[in-house]
Amino acid sequence: MRSLSDQEFVETETLLRQRLTQLADHAPTSVRMPDEISVVATHRRRRNGRQLGAIAAVTALLGAGGFTTYSFLAAGNNGGAATPEEAVTTFVSAIDHADVLGMIDVTLPEEVGVLRDAVDSTTSDAKRLDLLGKDFDAAGVKGVGMSFNDLKLSTNYLDGGLATVTATSGTFNLSFDPKTFPFGSKVQALLTDGQASTHAKDLSTATNPPALLMTVERNGRWYVSLEYTVAEYVRRSAGLDLPDAVTRSPIGSDSPEAAANAFYDRLAALDLRGALDRFAPGEDAMAWLAQSWIADADAAITRGRAAGWKVGVSGLTYETIGSGSHLTLNPITFKLQGTVPAGFNQASGANADPTLPTVVTSSNGSGYALVPAGSPVPATTAEIVFTTDFPQVSGNYNMTSAMPDGTIVPIVFPTPTTGGPRPFTVERADGCTTYLGDGVKNVFGLDGSPLAKPVAGGFQLCGATPFGGLSILLLAGGLAELPSVSVVESSGKWYVSPLGTALASVSTSLHDAATGSSLFDSPLAPFIYGGLSRSYLESMVVGKGVDSTDPACLPALTVANGKVTGVVADPSPQAIRACSAVMYSSSSSGVGVATPAPSVQESTATSISPVQAPPASTP
Repeated sequence: MRSLSDQEFVETETLLRQRLTQLADHAPTSVRMPDEISVVATHRRRRNGRQLGAIAAVTALLGAGGFTTYSFLAAGNNGGAATPEEAVTTFVSAIDHADVLGMIDVTLPEEVGVLRDAVDSTTSDAKRLDLLGKDFDAAGVKGVGMSFNDLKLSTNYLDGGLATVTATSGTFNLSFDPKTFPFGSKVQALLTDGQASTHAKDLSTATNPPALLMTVERNGRWYVSLEYTVAEYVRRSAGLDLPDAVTRSPIGSDSPEAAANAFYDRLAALDLRGALDRFAPGEDAMAWLAQSWIADADAAITRGRAAGWKVGVSGLTYETIGSGSHLTLNPITFKLQGTVPAGFNQASGANADPTLPTVVTSSNGSGYALVPAGSPVPATTAEIVFTTDFPQVSGNYNMTSAMPDGTIVPIVFPTPTTGGPRPFTVERADGCTTYLGDGVKNVFGLDGSPLAKPVAGGFQLCGATPFGGLSILLLAGGLAELPSVSVVESSGKWYVSPLGTALASVSTSLHDAATGSSLFDSPLAPFIYGGLSRSYLESMVVGKGVDSTDPACLPALTVANGKVTGVVADPSPQAIRACSAVMYSSSSSGVGVATPAPSVQESTATSISPVQAPPASTP
């Protein structure tokens, strides 16, 4: 597997934010009641390779909001269903009645408690923050409609008590009316022109991936599994082989903190199998999926250890969210210590060749410029022009990209590495993360970040950052916070819940937000403010001179001594959207070859794209 470079990470996030700004154009508006569901079952107990597909469409409905009091469970569901398709049709019945709680109640028993706790926690904090109205009631939310028409299903049985149930035909209808949905007053103030919208999806055309749900058999009864559905979607997206039936022996701990500590310890030690063993009994989907890639990952980790990789974690303390047998532990202090191979992260530039030309792509990928071999890459797009035609390059070339603010990701050529592994320490305390040691620059590259404050022996970041909450396994991109972890109690022992941990990224972000804070600090920020959030915008503009900052952004920014120092406390959506439009606008295009100014010096930053073969045809 190949990890994303810094530039690819930024490009991916930029594309995601652009898509977020377009969501309103696709919001739904009307609903039709479902016809009778018909089912076609085909029984194949053995694996069927790439015949299976996956979908997030149905499971994503959990985020659509929509609860009613339709209690179909009282009409005869006594725990699970007799067949996979019956479990899915019951799940679909809950969707048809916009009953998210009902959807939850037909999932695997291990998933029910985790999902319900996530709904309760998220709803409570959303009301506190005035994102949802105080009259929001899980017994009946207005403004959302969902239904299936003429649905036909096909079942494929797999090894290990699993089955996929695929929609072969039918229509899914989704509607949303922002004026009747019980938003809080903060959100309602922004929706004065919100219009109801509708969307209909022909499921027979959903082939890549098809519309399906994964189901699991337990004691002769069948349940929908959201974890397995997501895992199958990931497997399909990655093109991985269908795994065998999973077998494992979960290892529990005597307390919630001990369970979280053990999980983080195994991750820091790069012991992936040990980390998977800490997952709760019955939550096997991630271990099932891991069979497809863990051998390659272990081999890569072995090579990394031999080269000098070593990581350990200590000093973990937590804020505990929730009560009872389902808890979320949010790390508030920790210390990571270890070593990285000499020259690590310079390897990202090791393929750059100073004897080759460099192709620069515009920030949206629509234009190209060529820097001749031997010439330094300029610092900004002001020094080059772009053409819509890909440059005629014979043989290999270096490649880099322009950022939305007009800067160009610098090319870094390899430098000889000497000495042994470089030590580093990352310590979180009092809301700040301190990076120390010779290996800090190699791993995190924070010396050029305007958000990082120099301290003796390294750098410090305070508060949340746009890269906060990354996994220990990444150890890149400015790790400032460890992700929250969800733990559950089973038979007197505590385990990590992978599903709960995935949901915790939303619930803890709401929980941590202060009452009365700006919507720009909430998880809804990208949806409301044109794809931007405070931390992301600050990472792009803090430290820049006013003269080099687009005037459209200035009303949303704070300025001191001619430089941008931050974002105002409660910026207007209009101001942020204007800035977003500038940041995501396409670069200017023209014709010709880049002619860098002689004064531009070669950068020593570590973000660089590798040498590539030229494309077969013009993009």
